Amino acid sequence: MGHGQKIDAWTSKVGELKEKVKRMLTTSKGSVEEMIMIDEIQRLGVAYHFEKEINDALEHIYDANAFSKFKDSGSNFKEGLSSDAEGLLSLYEAAFYGTHGEDTLDEAISFTRGQLTSLMTHLDGPLAAQVGLALELPMRMRIPRLEARFYISLFQQQKGPNDVLLELAKLDFNLVQVNASNGAKGADKVVEGHMPCSKVPFCKRSIGRRLLLDIGWDLSAMDQLPEYMRPCFLAVLNTVDEIEEELMPGVKFCRIDYLKHEMKAVVQAYFKEAQWLKTNYVPTLEEYLKISLVTSGYFYLTAASYVGMGEEATKEAFDWLKTHPKFIMDSCLIGRLVDDIQSNEHEQKRAHVASAIECYMEEHGVSRPEACQKIREMVTSAWKDINKFCLKPIPFPLSLLLRVVNLTRVIEVIYLHGDGYSNSFGKTKEMISAILVNPIPM
Repeated sequence: MGHGQKIDAWTSKVGELKEKVKRMLTTSKGSVEEMIMIDEIQRLGVAYHFEKEINDALEHIYDANAFSKFKDSGSNFKEGLSSDAEGLLSLYEAAFYGTHGEDTLDEAISFTRGQLTSLMTHLDGPLAAQVGLALELPMRMRIPRLEARFYISLFQQQKGPNDVLLELAKLDFNLVQVNASNGAKGADKVVEGHMPCSKVPFCKRSIGRRLLLDIGWDLSAMDQLPEYMRPCFLAVLNTVDEIEEELMPGVKFCRIDYLKHEMKAVVQAYFKEAQWLKTNYVPTLEEYLKISLVTSGYFYLTAASYVGMGEEATKEAFDWLKTHPKFIMDSCLIGRLVDDIQSNEHEQKRAHVASAIECYMEEHGVSRPEACQKIREMVTSAWKDINKFCLKPIPFPLSLLLRVVNLTRVIEVIYLHGDGYSNSFGKTKEMISAILVNPIPM
């Protein structure tokens, strides 16, 4: 069977399996089994096929006081929870969806983390793996596709797994991987074609990160640049031009115009950081964040991700982006601060602008550990703000918000064990291979 035929067969089989799962959800409606199945569907990465069924089910069971039920009359978490690893894990994961003022959820995180850490020495098999991963980083902050790959391997180790769900999850993962890897190959060809690595050795790892002048969007302006920067400038122009050619005529102007606007903003902010570096200036944290949230690249990445979306990315959505709403600001804040926490000591060994850590230490006269703790608290606060915004009714599809949430998750995962962006040959390479290169054996 040829590659194309195999893809067609997989696609057809996925359609069949989706209908079987929908019938299972209908049969189990209103039962505990339905909730278990929904949890499995979400963890296996196929929830997007069943959004209506899941939303209908969850509307009937939501209870704002649900977490209070885990406490006894003395407002302490019930003693019976201490030995229930699965229950503790569920409570722990759910608590990270909390917002500001939900003290019970903050207490739940502290309680469950302590209990799960103590239980780890007594756990084995799939449950031990799940708990260990959750204690490193909760599911709310992890990359869904990567989590799906991990959970599929655990799911098939369970006693009596749902074979229909398992087959659907594997086929769906491999199909998505084929589509995503084709897109990645296309992007790589664009980079190689426009910006040869022999001329700019760092280009594939940080395309255009250090363009320091805002010289407009005109090929003739390239003459104003030094020789070593010209390949970067040409790559940016050509890549955006090629994106523009792929867009429908009706959406070209507002999308590409905004993308160019954000790229220029990044370049201008890099120039400001270069001035700070040259004068050995350490700004206040507020002053630093005003610039570094832009140089984090997350405004630009959000815009770039919206550019390639369908009709849901309306002109109104781009107008909203232009206001730099707090939701996007929180994502940028997490991206910048998580990066700074993990990479600041290494970066400060060479010529580098001060990070959030150094800015806070200088401004408040505290030690590095104290500054890191404060910065981590800011990250936690920003996640709560993101959670709150996701609960609000908005005039845009949820898919637009998920783009932002997933970009935020990427930074948490890449920097989990150090600077996985600058040093991308270890865990980062393994994660990319798991998502884009290595299919799941059927």
